[in-house]
Amino acid sequence: MKQGEYFRINSIEELKQAYEMFEGEWDKTYSLEVEIKDFNKGYKYVLYSTFGIYLADVTFILNYTEIPSPLRNINNLNKLI
Repeated sequence: MKQGEYFRINSIEELKQAYEMFEGEWDKTYSLEVEIKDFNKGYKYVLYSTFGIYLADVTFILNYTEIPSPLRNINNLNKLI
């Protein structure tokens, strides 16, 4: 994932996977607990900005590029193992 990109998540489980996948790149002002609360408020997009990776709602993604969720490949791999 590069700066200026985002992808949609559909569950808290996906949020947890994204948090693990991008460990160290997540915006330091957020924690998983905070992001879970934001997800429940409607923040459904994982966004990579100059501040790092964090959850955003639809108003923040307007100038960013959507990419396919990198979590889909992990989910498919887990089903095969």
